Amino acid sequence: MDKLNSFLGNPSEMKGELSSKGILRLDGNVVGKIRADEVILSETAVVQGEIIAGKIIIAGKMEGALRAEDIVEIRAKGRVGGTIITRQFLVADGGEFNGRIKMSRPGSRELPESIEDAAENVNQSDTNKNPSKNNTRNPIPKSE
Repeated sequence: MDKLNSFLGNPSEMKGELSSKGILRLDGNVVGKIRADEVILSETAVVQGEIIAGKIIIAGKMEGALRAEDIVEIRAKGRVGGTIITRQFLVADGGEFNGRIKMSRPGSRELPESIEDAAENVNQSDTNKNPSKNNTRNPIPKSE
């Protein structure tokens, strides 16, 4: 196992940008942007914002965007809502993901440069598959 380099404990809170080399473990609350080689959110962690890393492991709660060069792993108690960009994606039994995901092929060097680019590509892909698709929902007609 690699050595833990940085740690934000519980009940710590942080707002803004956090950048770290190596492994960053979060047990507290973060609102903002996080960059590290590897990010681990423990069961007590709550993050709202964006995480960019080589590897991201979620056992806590995350709302926002995740961009991982290698893998995003959601553990059994992990909850993620938002957009994920990655090459590999794993959800353990009991873990939750609600949102959109953009995946590249293993061995491919093609990952979108930003979360915004990925979201745009996903939206364009949806429109190309179903040109009549729009963001409004049509009610189901009532039978008479």
